[in-house]
Amino acid sequence: MRITVINGSPKGKNSVTLQYVNALQKTLPDCTFTTFHVAAELRMLERQPERLEQVVSEVQSCDFVLWSFPVYYTLVPGQLKRFIEIVEERGLTAGFAHKPACALSTSIRFFDHSAHEYLHEISERWDMHAFRGYSCHMDDLLHEEPRGKFLAYFEGVFRLSRERAWPRRRYVRETPVVPRRLKLPVPSMLQGPPRRVVLVSTVEEKDTNLARMIAYFKGCFPFSVSHFQLNEETLRSGCLGCLHCSVDNVCAVKDKTAGELRDALHEADAIVYAAPLKDVFLDGRFKMFMDRRFIDGHCPVTHGKSLGVILSGPLRQLANTRFLLDALADMFRMPLLGPVTDEDPPDEVVRQLTTMADTILRDTALAPSPSFYTVGGMKLFRDFVWANSALFPADHRYYKKHLFYDFPQKQVGKRLQNLGLSVAFALPQVRKVVWSKMIHYMLVPYQRAIEKL
Repeated sequence: MRITVINGSPKGKNSVTLQYVNALQKTLPDCTFTTFHVAAELRMLERQPERLEQVVSEVQSCDFVLWSFPVYYTLVPGQLKRFIEIVEERGLTAGFAHKPACALSTSIRFFDHSAHEYLHEISERWDMHAFRGYSCHMDDLLHEEPRGKFLAYFEGVFRLSRERAWPRRRYVRETPVVPRRLKLPVPSMLQGPPRRVVLVSTVEEKDTNLARMIAYFKGCFPFSVSHFQLNEETLRSGCLGCLHCSVDNVCAVKDKTAGELRDALHEADAIVYAAPLKDVFLDGRFKMFMDRRFIDGHCPVTHGKSLGVILSGPLRQLANTRFLLDALADMFRMPLLGPVTDEDPPDEVVRQLTTMADTILRDTALAPSPSFYTVGGMKLFRDFVWANSALFPADHRYYKKHLFYDFPQKQVGKRLQNLGLSVAFALPQVRKVVWSKMIHYMLVPYQRAIEKL
């Protein structure tokens, strides 16, 4: 069986995820693996069409496509995202059609599901037969039980592929709705106190819907908005996965994203992201910028700042993208304004952009309540940073300073209470009396709290 591996790690041959592919190759001698390091060689693929055609040609002649990647910032690395865009832009998706495919990722399992959902959607968008992907913890290969489960899973997937037992298609074949050309009026300048507003956008031509929405939004303020476009000076590359920033939160790539832009984001009162939607998510260059935010990724340094989002493209068709925007704002404890898109008529776009600007100007964004994303994500990071404090000393200091190490075993009062209740509930008569009035006992503390209002 010939398997083509699309390696989406920026570290190329030095990828941790690729070691899992090597393990498959060693344990499945009847399979031949051919690997393309598309993330590490992104610039070459962009500049040398023949190299990209070589990748597609290999895919056309193979029996199976294996997407291999580390999870970066809730999705695939920006470099892999950009590779996918290039394949679509150059009309080469037909080379992937009807091939069985599966995704393999490594991470600490923080939003690994959304990364797999993205690649599953891309695979079906290209008319591939997409098997459910497999998410490995970074260290699974080092331990016998999870390693065995991982190897058994792909042995089963490859067997089903040989038998042509294709999985059920998950996504419908929709014809994308192309937003109409927006004609926006000259904005009326709002009044309000000075606020530090930072706008980050991809580089757009002047005559686009996104550029017109950005211009209208900026024109609503009685002061200048700090606007950073993600050109080569601002963003030289995506995240390299080198962990250079783990010691003191200083990025190895020297550009504005690691310097002036990062400082501006820290000092801002409100942050606004503006980007086009490419394939089924924000464009690859903006995703590279998001990956570079790993420098502060474990620490909610933007807590309390409003997050505005302006997008060009069919957001209503992209459930996973809508979910991720909500989740990202929630995880970093930022009120989400928008997203405003060019799917709506011009008068509605004007109303939404004006409302977003007015909310920022008057500082009236409603603070969201913590949800599963905030609480679950912080517990995952808490345990990860604590267990790797030598590797992430800057995050470790931040977590100690902000009392993030809230392990339940530290709650002495709760432990004593549970001990006493466990002893009492061991007595059948006590347990019978308490359980007969359990609903009443559950309500008592809430009723007392209401009485104190």
